Amino acid sequence: MKTEQDGARLGVADVVTWDERYALGFDEIDAQHQALFTLINDIWHAQVRGADRATVDALIGRLERYTREHFAAEEALMRSEGCPEIAAHLAEHQQFIHRVALEREHLGERGVVSLDMLHFLRDWLVSHILRADAAYARFLEQGTPRPGFALSRFFTRFLG
Repeated sequence: MKTEQDGARLGVADVVTWDERYALGFDEIDAQHQALFTLINDIWHAQVRGADRATVDALIGRLERYTREHFAAEEALMRSEGCPEIAAHLAEHQQFIHRVALEREHLGERGVVSLDMLHFLRDWLVSHILRADAAYARFLEQGTPRPGFALSRFFTRFLG
């Protein structure tokens, strides 16, 4: 997922980098996770460039919207397939959404995203993918798909 921020990244490392160990083996889900990595890096690079508050706020807003869409699709998939531990998974999603919303509120006071928040975004996403998302991916791989079930069609309804 290329964004307008890509040209500004020269010389500054990303705060989080996609690695194949994060791949769950489902192209649609992996692409969505990669998009989340990009959005987090866009926020980081905006901070490094000294972008104005409106730009950073818009980026956090994009992260909030995309995350909510991704989580809704992921949660619907988990429900439809009867994934275990869904309540704990949803609670993690809510924790993330709450933390991002709080940071957006504080942005008005500080004018910048805290380094603590950037570390939270990076650490939470990586940990969540490797632990919670990997668990439901294993469950999906072990199960017998319903007749006519296609993951790409499922996600297209939500993010298409």
